[in-house]
Amino acid sequence: MADPAASAPPPRHRYPVLVAWQARMPITQAGRALQDCAPMSTRISSESFPVDLHRTGYGRTTWSPAASAANWLVGAATAAFTAPALPLLSLQDHPRSSPKQARMLMSPRKPWVTDCYLWPNERSWTTATGLVATHRNGGGVDWHGRCLAALPGGRKKLQRNRSIIANRLGRWGLGERRSLWIEASRNASLDDDAAVDLVRRRVAVGLARLGLPGKAVQRLTGARIAQPTPEVEDAMRAKFPPPPFRQIASSRPPAPPCWELSEDDVLRAARSFPKGSAPGPSGLRGDFLLQVFGEDGADHKSGVSLLAALVLRLANGRAPRGMQPYLGGAKGTALAKTNKQTGRADVRPICTGEVFLRAALPALREHLQPHQLAVGIPAGAEVMPHLLPRWRGHFCGDTGRVCLAYDQSNAHNVVDRHAFLSRMQEVAPGLSRWLEYIYPTNKPSNVFYRDTIILSAAGGQQGCPLMTACHAVVQRMLLESLGLVAPPAGTALTLPRLEPPVQLDIAPCLADDGFLGGASGEVLRALKHLLAVMPQVGLRFSSLQLVAAAGPHHRVNFDPFLALGCSVNGDGDIEVLKSPIGTDAFCQSYSQGLVDKQLGVLDAVAAIPDAQVGFYLLKYSCNASRLHHLSWTTPLAHCEAGLLAFDAGMRAAFQRLVGCSLDSTSWRQATLPLRCGGLGLRPAAAVADAAYLGSRVATAARCTALWPSGPGGADLDRWVASAVARCNLRLHDAGLPSSLRPVITNGLQKSAVTKQLDQAALAQWKADVTPDDVCRLHTGAATGARTLWELPPRLTTTSPMRNSPLQ
Repeated sequence: MADPAASAPPPRHRYPVLVAWQARMPITQAGRALQDCAPMSTRISSESFPVDLHRTGYGRTTWSPAASAANWLVGAATAAFTAPALPLLSLQDHPRSSPKQARMLMSPRKPWVTDCYLWPNERSWTTATGLVATHRNGGGVDWHGRCLAALPGGRKKLQRNRSIIANRLGRWGLGERRSLWIEASRNASLDDDAAVDLVRRRVAVGLARLGLPGKAVQRLTGARIAQPTPEVEDAMRAKFPPPPFRQIASSRPPAPPCWELSEDDVLRAARSFPKGSAPGPSGLRGDFLLQVFGEDGADHKSGVSLLAALVLRLANGRAPRGMQPYLGGAKGTALAKTNKQTGRADVRPICTGEVFLRAALPALREHLQPHQLAVGIPAGAEVMPHLLPRWRGHFCGDTGRVCLAYDQSNAHNVVDRHAFLSRMQEVAPGLSRWLEYIYPTNKPSNVFYRDTIILSAAGGQQGCPLMTACHAVVQRMLLESLGLVAPPAGTALTLPRLEPPVQLDIAPCLADDGFLGGASGEVLRALKHLLAVMPQVGLRFSSLQLVAAAGPHHRVNFDPFLALGCSVNGDGDIEVLKSPIGTDAFCQSYSQGLVDKQLGVLDAVAAIPDAQVGFYLLKYSCNASRLHHLSWTTPLAHCEAGLLAFDAGMRAAFQRLVGCSLDSTSWRQATLPLRCGGLGLRPAAAVADAAYLGSRVATAARCTALWPSGPGGADLDRWVASAVARCNLRLHDAGLPSSLRPVITNGLQKSAVTKQLDQAALAQWKADVTPDDVCRLHTGAATGARTLWELPPRLTTTSPMRNSPLQ
């Protein structure tokens, strides 16, 4: 196929912009064609992208890089892309007269509104539009971009959506342009105004009503977006360093074609997107793909075929070269954080790229096993917090063994492009052309940060769904250089190998975190070697923490480690992936610190004026974040006080929402699951043992693979035994058979243990109340009675159920 960038310009046409993109012209040629048509232009800046308003005849034609990319994405998947130059969107007097072809349509930014719409037929596209081209009687095209709100919904909302769109189209046609742009800018700036608690609360309520409780709590209490100051912009630019010279001069063999992608593969990938996933620069959301195609794709088979053709074209690197900075770019967001080393204010760059090709690859998973836990590993973040205590417990009497925990600095943005492109071509050849397109070694991609463009020329982009795998293959190269794993046969890129190979007990890693455990001399050899070879692949350590397996009884000389920049804790206390490991006092203190932060979440939820929304967030989200991870990875003895404090805060927050105080019996009923007639406000301390046992079951096989010479598979350690004993005691006190055994089997899965504990709590509650209370409980547990409590608090379904009925 001919190079798109080398295609000859088409003959002059009355739709020069559309012709330019369909003829696969570079951006510069398309821009000149547009300028020929619109010599008078006024440049303005939108919230995320610079936009040009071009005067054409009686109206204005709007165009932006993101809209250009979206326009091209449509044409790339249709037959019109390879046909003679024709207007891509040729609308006559009404949108219903548009041709039957795909349309990518942009809308104003709202956190809970689908931003980009890809319609496979002419009927469905009228339900939402944000970037519309319309003819005028005098000729020319009007582009209405970022000022036509698109509301999600089905048939019931169709008429409302059409009315809103018709109203805004009418306002645009009458020349009311400025107010529409102001409205679009105000909608788009919700993220920037998130520092204002009132706005954060309003956004959280909207997300909750869409059935996104996790995102609602995150928006309400999560990391705040850094203020738009020159210092923050400088910090963001510092996260994207210039490329090293070796990268610019690097070259690789031609990438092989992409793997064949069936329509079922594409539909399965679309279903894998988490609900509410953020869009990339084009605005296309994974949620919208499911809205268009349905869960099985049967309703819109033509749309699935269209998307499969588009994904295959992108995966083969057949997009125009001039579009690379935009299709390979991302929307950048600066989240405020504190630098762990200096304690000063810093930013965390989050880049949101396109949704295409976000699929787990079996070939990558097999290549990265067993050490890397970040790619395709269920419960991967829970493995290291379980593995290290087992290792320390086994070697608690060895005074010469140490564990070195490390963290890499800005890893995804600085890892060597040539290194991960070369290795990915060997282990995942089907992705090579797409990776070569979005991460070329000879030119940068664009990161759209507010009103500026930051060039990303080295490494990848933190937030790109493929960068976790790309960084992981480079991380494996480091393990190969230590001699822990063998390099793949015939690989063309390796690092200097340590001779003799290092002898370590364990060396797991999750993305840019990991630790090395073994004899102090071997760990020291490994550290010195890594410090020497990591700069060759663009990586460096941001923190190094050393603890001894024997704790204060060690006989390790820490001086060589201190000379290499390590921090040392002689008591053996350490935090691994937000989980405390060490003495009881350290673990209790760390857990209490996490709980104090979560109590702030409860206070924010309790302050929501809508009690239905507040109750929904308490039930589904408030104990499912870091605190939930703590109960998965930390024995109850190390976090019980903190969990009890959180449960007391949960009770206080619920009472504040309903405006009344609950006695002990009423609160115990509220903590029962919905299926038992309760309200589903589970106490964190009550389910902590079940969560810990379930996590041990989920991670047992991976721990064994990481440490084959470790203790046997029975896992009869004191933490499992004590958790099982407490669960059996609760079952016995309720008069139920205590059948749990302290062996890691499927019988200890969280769902199975939790169900038994729920029955025990229900039996004990019934024993303490009157028959009338039990009768009311059975009424609440009847089939269909709890349906309303399970629904998101939408205005259309809960308008008669406001705060008073909840009380």
